[in-house]
Amino acid sequence: MTCSQIEKIIATLSKKKIELVIKDYASTLLKIEKKRKSLKLFLHKLFLTAPENILQAIVKYALETDLESLRLIKIFANDFFITSDVSSKIKKKKLIAEGNFYNLQDIYIRINERYFSNKLNLSITWFTPPKYKKLTTITLGNYDSRLKLIKINRILDDPNIPPYVVSSVIYHEILHYICSPKIDSKGRTCYHTKEFKEKEKLYPYFALTKSWEKTQLNNFLKTKRKSYGRT
Repeated sequence: MTCSQIEKIIATLSKKKIELVIKDYASTLLKIEKKRKSLKLFLHKLFLTAPENILQAIVKYALETDLESLRLIKIFANDFFITSDVSSKIKKKKLIAEGNFYNLQDIYIRINERYFSNKLNLSITWFTPPKYKKLTTITLGNYDSRLKLIKINRILDDPNIPPYVVSSVIYHEILHYICSPKIDSKGRTCYHTKEFKEKEKLYPYFALTKSWEKTQLNNFLKTKRKSYGRT
């Protein structure tokens, strides 16, 4: 389906004038700009493959902020991202798994062999966070489902970080591949589902890592914050 075809369908669903912008946004799924006599919709290009009932849901949500419509939209998008595999586009040479203290690939291989029967086929790399002056919260890792890529914060490549913390973060991100997110009745996406939490607790170092995060992480971040201030 083309953008113009979607515009024609949407035009039949609403009396308001609706301007449509469809792009391959990095983070935007659906954005709505309301004007007095018109609407401007910014949609991710995944909606080019959407059936008419999803387009109807988009219009209904845009006009009425209908939560059931939002839920349907997110379920469609969630299914799209789960089944959309663009991992072949990864430039493997640009992935950096070897750090100064920890080699992510080695840790990933051990986890894959021991806990997943070597059935996983994911990529892993370090990512370097910006040097914020106020380092109060931190993302230790994330998982890109379309790239099948695990990214671990390079701040963990530090001799003061216990090995079990790094392995636990990697295991956590692997579970995002294993356990699909769920959409609740209000259209909210739950990534850490009941299934996710149950599986995470099975990891031998789960409790130890949680204890370290509770008692040591803030002190570690304070030390890093001071070092950032000197650069």
